[in-house]
Amino acid sequence: GDASRLLDLCRMRVAVKDLKGAIELLQAVREEEDVAVEQIKNRMAGSGSEASGRKDVIVYVRIETEEARRMGVSGLVCEVQVMLQELLLMEGEEERMRYRKDRLLR
Repeated sequence: GDASRLLDLCRMRVAVKDLKGAIELLQAVREEEDVAVEQIKNRMAGSGSEASGRKDVIVYVRIETEEARRMGVSGLVCEVQVMLQELLLMEGEEERMRYRKDRLLR
C-alpha cells in the first residue's frame, strides 16, 4: 500500500489498424485543448518493448474539463494504451497474466 507508487487510476486500450492510425490518434490527443499529455512511452521498438514483451505506445493524459473539475478528478492522470489490432488479437491469456504479474511487482 504505498500510494506514492500509484501510476494510474484509469486506463483504456485503443486498438488501431496500423501505424498511420496510431500516429493520427496521438496527434489528435495532442491537439485536444482539454487534454494535457504528461508523458508518452513508445514500446513499439527498443528496450522498453524487449523488457516488458509489450508492443504499444502508452500515453499518460490529464483531462482538464469543467466536468472533470466538478467531479474532483481534473488532476487525475489516465493511461491510454495504443496497440495495433493485429498484435492485440495475437495476445493470449499467458501474455496478459505475465503483464499483470509484472505490474504487481513494480
